Amino acid sequence: MRILIATGIYPPDIGGPATYTKELEKELPKRNIEIEVVSYSDEDSFDGDPEYLFRVNRNAPIWKRYFCYAKKVWQRRKEFDIIYVQDPVSSGVPVWLASKIIRKPYILKVVGDYAWEQGKQRFGVKENPDDFQKKRYAFSVELMRFLQKRVAKNAKKIFVPSNYLKMIVSHWVKNTEKIQVIYNTLDIAPLEKNKEELRKEHGLKGFTMLSVARLVPWKGFLSLIDVVSTLKAKGLDLNLYIIGEGPERIKMETKIKNLTLEKNIFLLGRKSHKEVLEYLGASDLFVLNTEYEGLSHLLLEATMMHCPILTTRVGGNPEAVKEGVNGILVSYNDKEALGEKIEMIMNGGFELKKKKVEEFFVRFEKKVLFDKLVQVLKT
Repeated sequence: MRILIATGIYPPDIGGPATYTKELEKELPKRNIEIEVVSYSDEDSFDGDPEYLFRVNRNAPIWKRYFCYAKKVWQRRKEFDIIYVQDPVSSGVPVWLASKIIRKPYILKVVGDYAWEQGKQRFGVKENPDDFQKKRYAFSVELMRFLQKRVAKNAKKIFVPSNYLKMIVSHWVKNTEKIQVIYNTLDIAPLEKNKEELRKEHGLKGFTMLSVARLVPWKGFLSLIDVVSTLKAKGLDLNLYIIGEGPERIKMETKIKNLTLEKNIFLLGRKSHKEVLEYLGASDLFVLNTEYEGLSHLLLEATMMHCPILTTRVGGNPEAVKEGVNGILVSYNDKEALGEKIEMIMNGGFELKKKKVEEFFVRFEKKVLFDKLVQVLKT
């Protein structure tokens, strides 16, 4: 069996779909599945690219890049049996269009609501993802919603990484039986250096908090900056390191400067996956004040790096964080609760329970999940 993996990002890009695609590359051939990969990219090629990888320039106008992506799928049509699409719009739309011509099925993976994310970021959507499903909006938002629903409707099967996302996608398609929950899985090699060595290498001092995400409004960074300011005013020795880039960066830089927190909050920009894991291994707490998550890779990675988690009780987070075992859950943008929990953890009020974490993480066992994935792909 041969599968074309259609993704929006691929290393050296950083993000869940890129990490997941690399895992597919390692695991599917072990199970007698040959693969090809097509992805958007800033460059035509990079050193070390595998011969089965085909890149499409993401910097072209949207109509042109969609056409080029669909054309690449069409050109490879004789080389694969099915397409495994990693998102419903950027790679999903061109695959949907190409599939109508080549008459080959595709399986869709949905890790988030693209229409909601774009509406929130660009078109003034105020509602949370749950309420978003029940309302109608301006043309631009409805067009994106139409496209992702159309791609989902025409997929042979739909994979989602959490029960929460299954609920969201059930608003898009009538045949909900084709929606299957397959959790994300991770394969993280132990770090070569211990926590103290990593802290020294990266210059970390005091109580170290880490947050990793795109710098977008629904990740709640502006509120988190306020929390750090309040805790510093109480005389607490803590620092926050933020990895990621995005449209909120200028607002964040301005707020950090206005609150004179330049020596306590550090915007690190993009980092490699290896560096993210090192920061997780060196940190005392991973904080994610988010309004929405499908199922965050970072929550799984933080746990596997034995870094306690403080995050919000939204989306798929309660499926990745068990209260009192690998982390603590609070309401989104609840500054008072965030501050109280951070102070409690600083004072030794939380201990990550490694044995219970191992029991909880059985659901993310790599072999079981990939065997399930392959079984569904082949049916």
